[in-house]
Amino acid sequence: MLAVIWSVLSGHLFSIDVREDTALNSVIAIFRADDPDGDGPNSRVSFSLEPPMKEFIIDEEYGWLMLAGEGLDRETRDRYCIRTCASDEQGLKTCQNSSIRVLDVNDNPPIFGQAKYQVKMGDSSLNMSLLELKTTVYGYSYSVRDSNQPNL
Repeated sequence: MLAVIWSVLSGHLFSIDVREDTALNSVIAIFRADDPDGDGPNSRVSFSLEPPMKEFIIDEEYGWLMLAGEGLDRETRDRYCIRTCASDEQGLKTCQNSSIRVLDVNDNPPIFGQAKYQVKMGDSSLNMSLLELKTTVYGYSYSVRDSNQPNL
């Protein structure tokens, strides 16, 4: 009989937060499972992810969930659902679903709408806005305008 006690020593059982700049092979959570069969035969528990994922690996013996693959990018994907399973030597198995939330860090520079801006001024251009610059950072747009204009 395999009655597994799940515990996560880093983060929360159902939601684990991980920064997108976390180094590869870092332990992001630890799962623990206890088999009530005690210390005898068939009491050894091994861990797996089902299905296997390229972004995460789990140490079969110790239950360490680690970052793998190419790392995380919150702008590409901000949440993962994983299924962690624990099995004993008799093949009895239990599984637990968890959610991994990828936390954003400032890793992208602002992007301007075009590479070059050109402004032509005439005599009638005094005291008026000549150029509005817009940039996008993490999907948000920002504008820079002439600060001499009222209400800007």
